[in-house]
Amino acid sequence: MKFLIRDKSFYKTFLKISVALALQQLLNYCVNLADNVMLGAYSEVSMSGSALVSQIHYILQLMINGIGTGIVMIGSRYWGMKQPEQIRRFIGMGWKFAVLLGALFTIATMAAPHTILSFFTNDAEVLAQGQQYLLIMCWTFVLFSISYSLIWSLRSVETTFIGPVLSGVSLILNICLNYIFIFGKLGAPEMGITGAALATLISRIAEVLITLAYVFFGDKKLRLRLIDLLRFDFTEVGLYLKAALPVTGTLLTFSLGVSAQTAILGHSSTAALAANSIMSVVWQIAAVVGLTCGSASAIVIGKAIGEGKEDMINAYSKTLQLMYILIGIISASVLFALRDFILSFYDLTPETMELARQMIMALCLIVLASCYQYPVSSGIILGGGNSKYSFIVDTVVMWLVALPLGCVSAFILRWPPLVTFCIVRGDQFLKVLIHGYWVNKRKWYRQLIK
Repeated sequence: MKFLIRDKSFYKTFLKISVALALQQLLNYCVNLADNVMLGAYSEVSMSGSALVSQIHYILQLMINGIGTGIVMIGSRYWGMKQPEQIRRFIGMGWKFAVLLGALFTIATMAAPHTILSFFTNDAEVLAQGQQYLLIMCWTFVLFSISYSLIWSLRSVETTFIGPVLSGVSLILNICLNYIFIFGKLGAPEMGITGAALATLISRIAEVLITLAYVFFGDKKLRLRLIDLLRFDFTEVGLYLKAALPVTGTLLTFSLGVSAQTAILGHSSTAALAANSIMSVVWQIAAVVGLTCGSASAIVIGKAIGEGKEDMINAYSKTLQLMYILIGIISASVLFALRDFILSFYDLTPETMELARQMIMALCLIVLASCYQYPVSSGIILGGGNSKYSFIVDTVVMWLVALPLGCVSAFILRWPPLVTFCIVRGDQFLKVLIHGYWVNKRKWYRQLIK
């Protein structure tokens, strides 16, 4: 394999960033999983209600990822040029967009909670639980945007260790508070789903305080100041929007598509909604290493272009693709081995449990495809500076192929929920073919900064 990179520093840098990002993302998902599992032990209806709100948070998280990716695309190039002072201006832009977005989510969910949640299901009991949860959770959207956008900013200069620390503190705090508030322990009243929301709110407040403390007093690379975040300097906003808007649009259409998948299955039956809510969390965790490889790849590719190593880019690409395939095989194998252990955490009806067992088997193959197609698109091609490609491919495949076929399966042909689940998630395999052709047959990298 002559195309493989022999430079050990390449693997060291990539693995260091990937492991840190994977650990952070895994712990971050586990914050939502803690609510999901602990509410599942409390009540299946409460678990389904929290899963609806988790879909809203998932949309926000993906859009913040788009805003953050714009910072990384530009910032990693300036980092390769050894010009960190230029990065601060783009961080200020991205941070303002993220906070504004979080505020809009908070206002929208406060103004029309029932209308928004009704998109996912028509089960009155689940909707009532979801509204109780959202009443408190809506305040976490702004807090999450403040901290998460800054974590993305630090990634552009290869500072990744603070993310896992932050998510670990939040997870431990959330689990402890969930135990107290959901079940009424240590003298606290039994609050059920409201207690889970309160625990998450307190955890997010802790996240913001730790993030701001590190950014202003601990970081030695960017040396951000409060004025950098508050100053209205939009002199190169066109360059930032050129990088960030297509990515944000891609993630928005993807997140809305995932929500539409939930809606399709949620209107099939309550069992299908509950089983799919479990699969959503399981998929995020099982594919976390492969998905975070995209962010690591974007940093590595962007920095290499900034350093002027364009003659090495194709070799980087082929080496990374082989690593994605290996990671996908490992992730799918681990999920298959742990399938019964994962489901043992849930107290489900026999119908829901059987459907979840079938879905998790299908998910093993879906994870294998996701671990290749996502990092190729959001890592190699996106890090190379082509942010429009993913928007076009992901939008067309999901909205013109997978979702229409899913609707036909669920509402016209009325096929079983398992078949519908496989159809709406089957877009991953089509993207494997498209991305594999594009990244190996086309020139996909460019220098964004003159």
